[in-house]
Amino acid sequence: MRVSFATGQGSGESNEDIAATAGDVVVVLDGVSKWYTDESGCGHGTVWYVRQLADRILKHAGGAISLTEAVGGAIADVAGMHGGTCDLDHPWSPAATVAVLRDSVKSVEYLILTDCVLVLATELGTTALTDTRLAELLRRARHPDASPELRRHLKDGLHGLRNHPDGYWVASADPTAADNAITGCVPRAAIRRAALLTDGASCLVDEYGQATWAQLLNMGPTEVIASVRRCERSDPDRRRWPRGKVHDDATVAYCDFESTVDS
Repeated sequence: MRVSFATGQGSGESNEDIAATAGDVVVVLDGVSKWYTDESGCGHGTVWYVRQLADRILKHAGGAISLTEAVGGAIADVAGMHGGTCDLDHPWSPAATVAVLRDSVKSVEYLILTDCVLVLATELGTTALTDTRLAELLRRARHPDASPELRRHLKDGLHGLRNHPDGYWVASADPTAADNAITGCVPRAAIRRAALLTDGASCLVDEYGQATWAQLLNMGPTEVIASVRRCERSDPDRRRWPRGKVHDDATVAYCDFESTVDS
């Protein structure tokens, strides 16, 4: 498996995305923070969180355990690294969306938590996989017939429903979030290429409609992000494509399974 990355900082003060690889494992994380306030109950910050979590996922996933166990173990490790100085029950405690891919002899395994996207090109065609639970909650909360309770959750960014059976799941301080991730595997012989994307990059297809998933796989990581930025610069007032900020952090990891060269 040959892996290549690209990442681009958005309109914020720092890039809260990360892409990393070790051995046969690739991980992409998108840090989740409350962009209009510094209150999080944590003195470490979201950038610290995503870097530590990526490192721990790679370490755990390099062993002979499932990706669910690897991500759960990584979340528990990082929770312990806060050292008791942070309020891990704070509604805006640092968190991250997650996509992990692991290459093995007979299969390629994956895990997705929240809205990172995994694109797979196999002998049967191109497929995009993601966790739609947060998007579905947002859709329901914005519907004219939404319940008053759901509308109240929407005003608080749906954080009352974070890591809740009736809500959505994200990597934060609760290891059981990993038990609720989207997981699966593809026969190793069937897969050709894959891409792991944060939503700041996948928006080229699923929000802006400026490419198909198959076209995205042919563009390469750097060109995907460049194309996203061209779209956003053409819409500085965010009218054509309503969004929270002009530019989100954007990260792409490409995996080529037809090459025997490692990177």
